[in-house]
Amino acid sequence: MSRKSPDEIPIEEFRRLPDKSDEQRVRDALEKEFGKKLAKRKMKIGYYTHEFDLFSEDETIAGEVKSGKDLDRNGKIKPYRFAELCLDC
Repeated sequence: MSRKSPDEIPIEEFRRLPDKSDEQRVRDALEKEFGKKLAKRKMKIGYYTHEFDLFSEDETIAGEVKSGKDLDRNGKIKPYRFAELCLDC
């Protein structure tokens, strides 16, 4: 069993943010947990430019927010969505 960080947000509190998009709810939770502002930011990687959903000013955190809308009826992620997630990583 993993130990909770003192700054970790309980799932009940996370679910009480119904008026926000999935991305904004994740951003709010992670900003609180890490104590850092996480804005959208474009970054050039080689010849490719990608906009990250979450990027810290000190460049120590870069992330993508994906919703569970692409799960199959068994709760497993669909193969095409998994491939997209891998590409984003």
